[in-house]
Amino acid sequence: KEQPFNLAVTATNSDNTTNTAYNGTVNLCTYLVAGTINPTSVTGFVNGVATVSVTIAESLTNLQIKAVDAVNASRTGLSNTFQVYFDTVSFVAFPQGSNIRSQWRYPSGTTQALIYRDSGGGFQLMQTVFSPTNHYTDLNPGAGPFTYRVVVQDGGATTQYTAQMAASPGGCGTTIPLASTIGSGGGPGTGGATWSTSGSPYCISGTNTVSGSLTINAGVVILAASGLNTGITVGSGATLITQCSSTTTVTFTSANVSPTAGDWKGITFASGSVASGIASDNFTGSGSVLQYTTIEYAGPGLSTVVSLYLDNVTIQNNRNTTSHGGGIYANLPAGQQLVIKHGAITNNFLSGTAVYGGGIYSTQRLALYSSIVANNQVAGTGSRSGAGLYLTGDRHLINSTQVVANLFTAASGNFGGGVTILGNNNTIVGSTFKSNIVGPSGAAVGGG
Repeated sequence: KEQPFNLAVTATNSDNTTNTAYNGTVNLCTYLVAGTINPTSVTGFVNGVATVSVTIAESLTNLQIKAVDAVNASRTGLSNTFQVYFDTVSFVAFPQGSNIRSQWRYPSGTTQALIYRDSGGGFQLMQTVFSPTNHYTDLNPGAGPFTYRVVVQDGGATTQYTAQMAASPGGCGTTIPLASTIGSGGGPGTGGATWSTSGSPYCISGTNTVSGSLTINAGVVILAASGLNTGITVGSGATLITQCSSTTTVTFTSANVSPTAGDWKGITFASGSVASGIASDNFTGSGSVLQYTTIEYAGPGLSTVVSLYLDNVTIQNNRNTTSHGGGIYANLPAGQQLVIKHGAITNNFLSGTAVYGGGIYSTQRLALYSSIVANNQVAGTGSRSGAGLYLTGDRHLINSTQVVANLFTAASGNFGGGVTILGNNNTIVGSTFKSNIVGPSGAAVGGG
């Protein structure tokens, strides 16, 4: 998605030989499947062939490109069928006292990351890290500033992306007092209810309640102290907004130098909190919304009883041992829904008795577009369902999504290695189910 690749267009004669004399203009568009290609035309044919670097703005499966002669629209051709993956890149480096932590996300097919640091004399390799570990803590590097670079590679050591960011050691930029009321009533954020990079990182401990409106700006890091009482609850009448971009995100993470899944409670949208405005699976611009946001090392990452719109949100490395849903627990009443676009629900863990939904548990409609649900696990006793997704209610939609390598580690009684769907009028279109595991033994049903 949004990564350039080369497209070759060949003019052919009726006998399928190359028309070496062709030197016209060809218009390009996606065929049948919605999607936007850039550029939309190609010229510069040499001996009947032109090669152009293009990008696709959406992640889609079963995609073809249609080429049409600009003068004679009856002259057309179709490409082979291919897939554009959702591979949003995220990299952040931030202080943790005298240390600096870097973390990133592995796009599809990548398995390792090389971490470099520039102290002023050029980049030096600090460590090679292998998936699923996605962080590196630089212990006591000195005063700084330092520039960190991540180089993410596939199994063949071919670089898939690089990113870099500067950081210096330091303590909390803003310490949120224990059990704060945020956004109104005299609490932090009163008179603005905005967390900005000038106050980052924000350090929280205990249960903090948003009672007004809290907007978190791009680039802010929130460090949560250890403990399942540490988290942010969006209370009745309250709104939480993170509206960022592909280059600068918001990160909710553990304050531990060596973070582990379940270090903190996560984010909870309580009864009466302001739901996302959603129409035709699009955000209307009102209410709560999370965009380009990472929630990690919590237990679970996100819990909600109201409709939410999540856009380019990463829910990773979370652990739930008290309820359903390792990454997201959406216990929604009738008429509510969860819409996720370009999401990454990865490496979440769920354990307990009769637990459902290693990645996502939702009691009402989930609309999942152009996302990846991968490497989520379920363990425990009793019946267990949906290592990747467990969905009740009706009208669920899984569109152009990868459901990959989700698994049960419990011995028996497992159902739906990739997804368990209950209810009526559900749709799965253009999606990939691969390497999901329902075993390892006993009454196990539905690997995919």
